[in-house]
Amino acid sequence: MPRITPLFGRIAPLMLATLTACQMPVAPAAPPNAGVVTPTTVRQMIGGLADRFTQARQTGGMVGVSAEVQSCYQTATLPRQFRDCLALDAVARRVDMKTARILPGGELPYSSEQAVTRRWAHYNRAANFANIQQEINYMKDVSDAVILEMARRQHAG
Repeated sequence: MPRITPLFGRIAPLMLATLTACQMPVAPAAPPNAGVVTPTTVRQMIGGLADRFTQARQTGGMVGVSAEVQSCYQTATLPRQFRDCLALDAVARRVDMKTARILPGGELPYSSEQAVTRRWAHYNRAANFANIQQEINYMKDVSDAVILEMARRQHAG
């Protein structure tokens, strides 16, 4: 046994150096919750969309909101960002339709059914939805949540 220990003592560093030199770089592992949607991230997304809509409407009315939606689409690069833009667009469409029923002048051309349908079909692919029904469900659910959040904020004062 005494002969093996000195031999191992000389070979082990060489083996370790060889193994280290041959290893390929490994990409850092993603955090355990990467890609997982949590209630906190959903609240942040809903709050962010409500903020964006409210600020655009306060500064430029519904025309300002239309410009904000268009800006959103133009600056989006990731599917998640395109989904946010589609949801913001859905909120704008719903609010504009409601406003058009109350005030004279009708809908803005940007929020017309034809213009919205064309935009949504175009950006569906960039948002990485599996199909049109998934996109419709997403935009309805998120726009409902954003509108409720805006109402909550308005009532909270």
